[in-house]
Amino acid sequence: MRKASAAPRNSRELAVRNQFFTPRYVVEFLTDNTLGRIWYEMRKGDTALKDTCRYLVRRPNEVFYRRDAEDAECFIEESSSALSASPRCNSIIVPHREKKDPRDLKVLDPACGSGHFLLYTFDLLAIIYREAWGDPESPASQVTGEPLREDYATLAELDAAIPELILRWNLYGIDIDPRAAQIAALSLWLRAQKAWQDQGIKTADRPRVRKSNIVCAEPMPGEKDVLRDFASGLEPTVLGQLVEVVFDKMRLAGEAGSLLKIEEEIQSAVEEARNQCQAGPKPEQSELFPE
Repeated sequence: MRKASAAPRNSRELAVRNQFFTPRYVVEFLTDNTLGRIWYEMRKGDTALKDTCRYLVRRPNEVFYRRDAEDAECFIEESSSALSASPRCNSIIVPHREKKDPRDLKVLDPACGSGHFLLYTFDLLAIIYREAWGDPESPASQVTGEPLREDYATLAELDAAIPELILRWNLYGIDIDPRAAQIAALSLWLRAQKAWQDQGIKTADRPRVRKSNIVCAEPMPGEKDVLRDFASGLEPTVLGQLVEVVFDKMRLAGEAGSLLKIEEEIQSAVEEARNQCQAGPKPEQSELFPE
């Protein structure tokens, strides 16, 4: 029998627990109403996620906007008049959302910790891949230029490929703690292995997971002399100055992580470097009497 954990003794212990343990219902609610809701709208409600995602917010008076409607206002007016005689009043028009191949869906957890959100997202994406394969109107992927059914002839082939596809194309995570990033990457790898084990695929026959998209936000190296020597050799000179600015702004990456925004601060330096590169090097006289 599992022993219940003791109550936190003080606010500090509670804060530490909350840092590493995200309540399950929080994970499900946020994921259900982001990835789950996006796929729900792409499928116009025709998806198994409406039963799987128990916290998915759905309203009984939703009307999905038709893509082929010539005029949105006309469609809204027609829909409202058609529903006026029914108990469903005050209909909510859901804007049309273009379908996407699952390989083009990107999910980023900017503070992934040990990967709680990504692990739950993995389960939803497995359902999404199967539904996209069975949809004759599923669009081509930006990755391969083909829909899933063209790349995988049978559902069994797709099932065997899904774990590796999810880790390669869909899930991304950032954390400032290298140990947390390692745990998240390992957890996703183990989740993929479990999916293959459930299918009865032997270890030798499983697709290789060559990398994960989990990264640790770390500051740039602090060897100023090495940086100065490297930057001084770049042409044009403004590129070396840009590199030094970026290194300086990245000093807080270990504390701020994905909250660190340096794009605006280095925008002027980037523009100057771009202009000088486009202008090209100035012509120099190489002979005493050039032709």
